[in-house]
Amino acid sequence: MNFSTTNILYNKKWRKVVYAVCLITLILLTILYFVPFQRRTLWKLGEYMSSKKHFELAEKIVHLDLKGAPPKVAYYKLLFPFLSQLGVTGLLIEYEDMFPYSGIRSKKIPARNAYSMENILTIRRLAKQSNLNVIPLVQVFGHMEFVLKLDDFAMFREVRKYPQMICPTHEVSPEIIVEMVEEIMKAHPDVDRLHIGADEVRYLGECDRCKDYIRSHGINTNELFLLYIHTIITKIRERYPALRILMWDDHFRPMTIEELQKSHIGGMVEPVVWNYHKDVDQRLDVWDKYAEIFPKVWVASAFKGATGPNQIIPDIDHHMENHKSWLKILSSHQDSVGFQGIILTGWQRYDHFSVLCELLPVGIPSLVACLQLLNPKDMINSLNCDSKLENCRFPGSDVYNAVIKYQELKLDLETFLASHRAVGWMDNYNVKIEYSNTYYIEQTSETIDALYDSLLRLKPMVYESMSAVYDNFTINEWCSVLIEPLSLKIKAIMKAKTKLLNVDHWSKRPWIKEDL
Repeated sequence: MNFSTTNILYNKKWRKVVYAVCLITLILLTILYFVPFQRRTLWKLGEYMSSKKHFELAEKIVHLDLKGAPPKVAYYKLLFPFLSQLGVTGLLIEYEDMFPYSGIRSKKIPARNAYSMENILTIRRLAKQSNLNVIPLVQVFGHMEFVLKLDDFAMFREVRKYPQMICPTHEVSPEIIVEMVEEIMKAHPDVDRLHIGADEVRYLGECDRCKDYIRSHGINTNELFLLYIHTIITKIRERYPALRILMWDDHFRPMTIEELQKSHIGGMVEPVVWNYHKDVDQRLDVWDKYAEIFPKVWVASAFKGATGPNQIIPDIDHHMENHKSWLKILSSHQDSVGFQGIILTGWQRYDHFSVLCELLPVGIPSLVACLQLLNPKDMINSLNCDSKLENCRFPGSDVYNAVIKYQELKLDLETFLASHRAVGWMDNYNVKIEYSNTYYIEQTSETIDALYDSLLRLKPMVYESMSAVYDNFTINEWCSVLIEPLSLKIKAIMKAKTKLLNVDHWSKRPWIKEDL
């Protein structure tokens, strides 16, 4: 055997070794990182249970984002007492199109699976029984896709092709908002606070009507924003003079102190300063300005729905770092800023049109971990886990477990597709020309069958667990986005395996058109 032949064999040998090492590493990472997700979550809880509390807040509000995925009312019977035990003091409920609007204009807004008024009354009653104060959220400016997407409201868009923002200078815009607010307030007569949203108002001042208004009044877009908010709040206060108004703060950040003072906005709203990054303390520099303008200020963190529009399981480390960063800010500025409380947001979609991100029950362990940072009481037992910190039982834990199983199957599939035999002998090209090594296909058979069996077990597990929390519309959407693509891939692999194993003779290379 000459040197070149030896070198070739040597390279082939080491190529196999490299493939094997990569595959083993991938499998180990999967086992170490994803499989024991519940245990890792609870270890994190234990790690922070004894950590120093930097700042104690009187109000801890949990955000319920209902857009397109409303939990069944029966789930709230379990969830609300659970939240109360965790030290939560209130709920920020963002109904969007899940509220049963019935006004002259608003009656066209509700989704087909919106709550009934009886459901709303039950939600209020359940919240009161758990000593949770309800704060409704009604978007009045941006993120109004649930209204402006409809043809009946298209004329009120700031930009015709974008249904996110309502035109602030259209004379009918305030009428639409006031009608919605009146219905929300009628259904919640005992609330003392209302959140009016007003975040991420894009395309401001772009329609011809707004351009003419800006030009004729000699103002800029910041002033146009403040004028519209002033108009809306004034109309709300005329009807509900004692109502405290909260709103997201992002459009106040670039404004000057002079603009804010001139508008008198400081005495009208309580800004909610939101940021979901791990280093909030490095990103926000608004505290001196806000301390001068606003007597009352809130902050908003995230326990889910902030690390990716299609995130399946919360990145608990990220969310805990987000809360730790907020605690630094609260501690540093507590003497100068009138902090009222914190809102732990849990977004269900990034906007009205996006797919679902982490489901509410899947976010519960992350919520508990974040609340642990804000509360001196021991919360680890609230998840009702066994001695190994597994098999936890909390409201919606069956949904959580089903999603974990989905994630495990998805990773098992990805591991198989990256394996030595799959990339070398089950490529689409192998399948297309029916040309592969039967020995290697047989070696993958057990793994492929196991993937298919796991898929068959997963589907009923998902439907059974989710049906206790969600309606079929939500379940079908989640399965369409996540289960169906996985199912198609696994079934295609099964079909490919069968196809390749049925071949017992192969054509000579190179292939001609008649062979393909």
